[in-house]
Amino acid sequence: MEDKIMVSIQCLVYNHEPYLRQCLEGFVIQKTNFKFEAIVHDDCSTDNSAAIIREYAEKYPDIIKPIYESENQYSKHDGSLGRIMDSACKGEYIAFCEGDDFWTDILKLQKQFDALEEYPQATMCYTGFMCVTEDGLLYQREAYKKLMEKSFSGDNFIALLKGPNYPMTLTCMVRKNVFESPFYHEAIVRYDYGFFLTAASIGDFIFLPDRTACYRNSPNGLMNTQKNNIIEASVQTKLFFADCIISNKTKHVCFLGKIRVLLSIVDNHLSMRKSVSNKYFVAFLKRHKMLSLLYPVVLLKKCIMHNVNKV
Repeated sequence: MEDKIMVSIQCLVYNHEPYLRQCLEGFVIQKTNFKFEAIVHDDCSTDNSAAIIREYAEKYPDIIKPIYESENQYSKHDGSLGRIMDSACKGEYIAFCEGDDFWTDILKLQKQFDALEEYPQATMCYTGFMCVTEDGLLYQREAYKKLMEKSFSGDNFIALLKGPNYPMTLTCMVRKNVFESPFYHEAIVRYDYGFFLTAASIGDFIFLPDRTACYRNSPNGLMNTQKNNIIEASVQTKLFFADCIISNKTKHVCFLGKIRVLLSIVDNHLSMRKSVSNKYFVAFLKRHKMLSLLYPVVLLKKCIMHNVNKV
């Protein structure tokens, strides 16, 4: 195992100059008993990101493995960025951190590696995290605190399908076999949700409560600039996996689990009637007409919750 790379870090960079050194430092300070690499992909940045990557690649050639693009790959939306990153990774496990986020725990990789080695049924290990402002101030955003409260070890498939999406990508380490799953190629994996569902559909998750990383809540981040696209892709992904569950293409899901997922889909449909994504729910409901039987149940639940909240 001494010469074999066991973990590959995927780091996507685009105009991250103000934050990139902090991100790369989080990689090179990692203490492990195995070899790891960081595939740092500069997607044709227009600032000095590429120069910073070169500096670290020269200083830490055994860790920092750069890829420099002459044409932006993300904007193509054809999967080329994912294929480039996946093919470059040599490790048995893959970790993630974009160029504006950073890791704070020097044992992050070692803890997750040990957990996945000990529990072969698991496909992913994720951890707690903190948020950081543009000015570098640490804080715990209430919405993300609630996400961490939903986190648990074991079978996360149904919980993820019901939503919301609660793991944070910068905290995750997955087995490379997740990329070999047919769901990885068939599902809508442009964003994190599809990838997490792919991992959950073939194995369990391990949650470590240690706060190992910091997520930068930037106004220029994907969650703020691509919110509508992310919601639409998440709806498509959810319905894709719901179809797979109904047709028994995923790992075994009990009858009660299927009902819980279908109830959440009906609930989402009622909540998003004015949304652009509603067309996907309409198409799904036409394919599975028996779901109309669940509408009274969901409406009754909403009515009860409304009255409880008024008290």
